Amino acid sequence: MKAIKKELEFKLQKGLCRPSKSTWARTLHFVLKKSGDWRPCRDYRVLNNVTIPYKYIIFNLTNCTHIKYYPKIFSFIDLIRTYQQILVHDADIPKTAMTTPSKRFEFPIMTNSLRNAAHTFQRFMNTVLSGLDFLFCNLNDILIISPDEGTH
Repeated sequence: MKAIKKELEFKLQKGLCRPSKSTWARTLHFVLKKSGDWRPCRDYRVLNNVTIPYKYIIFNLTNCTHIKYYPKIFSFIDLIRTYQQILVHDADIPKTAMTTPSKRFEFPIMTNSLRNAAHTFQRFMNTVLSGLDFLFCNLNDILIISPDEGTH
């Protein structure tokens, strides 16, 4: 419970969540990540069942037929709090609500359990990285490729 409280305090301070009176509330669960941090998990099945699916192509390295050279140098950047970079439309924020044993919160930022989160974030990253043909994003990972160390 101490880790959950700490994570929620962090999110409140950063504006990543706020107190809520929404009737859409879901129970919040936390899962321990390999890094030792806690991943919040919400059961959005009811909301996801009434959400229109948004399909966007998720990057796959095997589909990189447009690369103009044979890359020899590869680097990966593992992004953190990725979906939290995307704001939720004001009218939809109450739908993101979740309940803890003592309080209810809602999220003005996209959370990873929402139906269209992965596709929305992939589209966002493709827009941000557009024109940079040496960078590829697959959800929360960015791949950097170069033909040699000098250009990396």
